[in-house]
Amino acid sequence: MATTATTRLLDLPVPGIDAIESGPRKVSWHPGAINPALRTSRYLSPLRYPRAKSLLYPVLGGIFEGAIERAGMSFDLLVEPFAGGASTSLRLVAEGKVERVLLADADPVVAAFWQVAAADTDYIIDRMHDEYARYVDVGGATALARWDHWKHWTPTPGDSNASVRRDRAMRCLFLNRTTFSGILHGRAGPLGGRAQTSKHTIGCRFNPDDLAERLRFIEHLYRSNRLVDVWRADWRTTLDTIASRYKLLLPDNVVAYLDPPY
Repeated sequence: MATTATTRLLDLPVPGIDAIESGPRKVSWHPGAINPALRTSRYLSPLRYPRAKSLLYPVLGGIFEGAIERAGMSFDLLVEPFAGGASTSLRLVAEGKVERVLLADADPVVAAFWQVAAADTDYIIDRMHDEYARYVDVGGATALARWDHWKHWTPTPGDSNASVRRDRAMRCLFLNRTTFSGILHGRAGPLGGRAQTSKHTIGCRFNPDDLAERLRFIEHLYRSNRLVDVWRADWRTTLDTIASRYKLLLPDNVVAYLDPPY
């Protein structure tokens, strides 16, 4: 891996996968340093799922650390095909247990969120603050009407791919922060219920300043090449493509973390 021919990960197109960029993205063998000030938060992911994968970090972190110390192994790439909130992968790369992560999810809403958070961060932060000020902070019927809007939103024919991706990203963030247990699909309702009589109202988990810090951390990982890419793809396509695209790292330097949402 020290030869001139392998100074970067393979920068070939990814057929059949919706990636962040339309063309190949060069990934340096020497990713940038993690800014310690951006990883001090207890929570790194902007998405919330009660009793999420973050609880597994101490276990997985110990496994990775043991492999590094006892066997001298290095983990150049961690692949998470069921990204969801991605809290474990984010913590593992933030704490230096792995060099890089690649996130993938078959859900177009979830995948779009991570893609926009990584590469279109200014947009999602500005849009989030606007949604909060105009709807969530107002509360009551105004917030519920906006929740209904995003719950039933579908792309409009003729919208550009970039516009659809941005709207999907905002839909994901809005519903995740305002819906019971952060559930995006199905029958889960808004926090506080339709009557909004609970002390935990629809906006109780929507803190735009805190979320902006977490989004900046995702941007930092992407710009420093610690977050290699985000793919919209199912787990099988993801793993098959990793095997062909990152041959230089196989079999010892790539690890996949599968936590299906079942």
